[in-house]
Amino acid sequence: MIIQNIPYIGYCFAFMGHRTPYSDYFAKEADESGRLLCAKINDKFAGYICAAVNGREMRITHAYTCPEYRGQGVFAALLSEIADNTDMTVRINLPAEQEFHDAVVYVCRRLGFVQGESVIIYTFRPDSDTRWREYMDTCGRRICDMLRRHGYRTVSFADADDDIIRQIYESDKNGFGNPFEPRSFFDDPSKKLSYDLSFAAVRNGELAAYTLGRLLTPQKGVLEQIAASEKKRGTGVILLPFAETVERFTAIGGKVASYAIFGSNDAANSFRDRLVDIATRKVAENYYLYR
Repeated sequence: MIIQNIPYIGYCFAFMGHRTPYSDYFAKEADESGRLLCAKINDKFAGYICAAVNGREMRITHAYTCPEYRGQGVFAALLSEIADNTDMTVRINLPAEQEFHDAVVYVCRRLGFVQGESVIIYTFRPDSDTRWREYMDTCGRRICDMLRRHGYRTVSFADADDDIIRQIYESDKNGFGNPFEPRSFFDDPSKKLSYDLSFAAVRNGELAAYTLGRLLTPQKGVLEQIAASEKKRGTGVILLPFAETVERFTAIGGKVASYAIFGSNDAANSFRDRLVDIATRKVAENYYLYR
């Protein structure tokens, strides 16, 4: 088996019959900001793996083995090549309901990965779900109006001044307790941060909460972070930027948005519960770290 780097255009031709819009997105991201590897057996393409740099982590975003080569160690060889040739932590999120879940878990553990906490993925469909409108009409706008009367304002990243952007950039070190660094989305153009889909709630020049969003396709978005200052949690202030992001996403014709919450993130789960289950649970994931 031969493992080698492959450019995005090479991936497009080599795996023509095995591509989807999501796999194309992750392959392009890996080619631009990480590693895109392929495996060849007897000079035929057997599979590939996408790994993107995220702060101080190498994140496995997608992997695929062609059906005729499954069970021959293709995924193990590709993952080992990534893990053994970086000094970064390597992270892989594995859907619990995935068809090959048990086999992937076995490979990960054999290569030294240890299981972390669960991650729950949610999706929101503003074009077909009336619950969001009902929530905003019954109490959401009242909460937002109350917060504005208390001096909070909402600003998009596109319109924010340098001081607000700096506070967001450094928020993981300044009382927000984020598990991931937001700075990588500002520093790495390939992550395609959507400044007009990302909003901050500010009071007297101090950052209170923010959402960090980007588009995967013109109609599919992802909220990479939904964060509130620890001292502002429980005030409802996170609703201000969240509502602005939803409204903006809907206005540009967005159909499906998704976001993830760690199982242990009580504040984030409490926020979701208060929103009357406006998002639909998609799948729980296992979170692995390479050590």
